[in-house]
Amino acid sequence: DLRGLERLPFAGRDGRVRAKVERLHSAGHAPARPTAFGGPRTLTVRGGSASLTLHGVRLHDAMVVTLSRAR
Repeated sequence: DLRGLERLPFAGRDGRVRAKVERLHSAGHAPARPTAFGGPRTLTVRGGSASLTLHGVRLHDAMVVTLSRAR
């Protein structure tokens, strides 16, 4: 669950946001490199909150979720 989205100028209390999800792969001592984790999704914001379900996340996975204005 993503909360506090009303603080984002492009989301508001009720609206839509675009979510891009990336998985960070560990490469030992090298910098982590992100790869797409599914396609971008449009989330509905209600009361400043939205839900995002990620299937296939494994133990020790690190995910980055980037929110932007929905088109």
